[in-house]
Amino acid sequence: MNENPAPHGPDFDWSPVDDLFCSFDPEEWWRREWKAYPDLGKQMRRMIEIVVSSLEGLASDDAEQVRKFFEEWPECRNWSTDWWYCKDAVERIVPITRRFVKLSPILTRVGHQQEVNVYLREATQCFLYGFFQASTALFRTALETGIKHFCDRKLGALPGAKLYDLIAQAEKLGLVSLHVGAMASDVRIAANKVIHEEPISEQQAFDVLVKTRGVLEEFYKS
Repeated sequence: MNENPAPHGPDFDWSPVDDLFCSFDPEEWWRREWKAYPDLGKQMRRMIEIVVSSLEGLASDDAEQVRKFFEEWPECRNWSTDWWYCKDAVERIVPITRRFVKLSPILTRVGHQQEVNVYLREATQCFLYGFFQASTALFRTALETGIKHFCDRKLGALPGAKLYDLIAQAEKLGLVSLHVGAMASDVRIAANKVIHEEPISEQQAFDVLVKTRGVLEEFYKS
């Protein structure tokens, strides 16, 4: 009989976010705090939604009135805002994990510019957090920075060249395959649509992520 059994590892059926929801369920927490005044709680929640939306984006006159109300009652504003962003953070964890496990590494063999990695990481983080329009625009920037660096290495500096021209030049000279050039063009077109008022879906944003990473891997493997 084994008197020293191996220690048990983590319970992979129970995640940190499960513990988090056990200690802080945002909806239950809000209901509990406003238990004695449920109608007021609903009204207050709607008001903080209006304030957050108006400060993150464009505001209406009604939103300005609500904001002024909270300015006169800063304790309530701070308390409600704290709850709102705690709720937002907790609710994002599960989809962040779902998106993260779909990623694959970009293996490089040559040096890359730090700017490429900055844009790439921020674009990927935007995607993970569900900011699909922002991620698409940043993936385009990461791609453009990468292809400029790639062309500088292969051809010398091409000052003033646009992304479209850089892709076409790389294809024409056989520096990249037609498949890689097509992926780069797809990223450029998708980002242009976002910039020109045509929002994209999560799946479309993921396609941009995959194609950007595929192109950059091609640039930095040789």
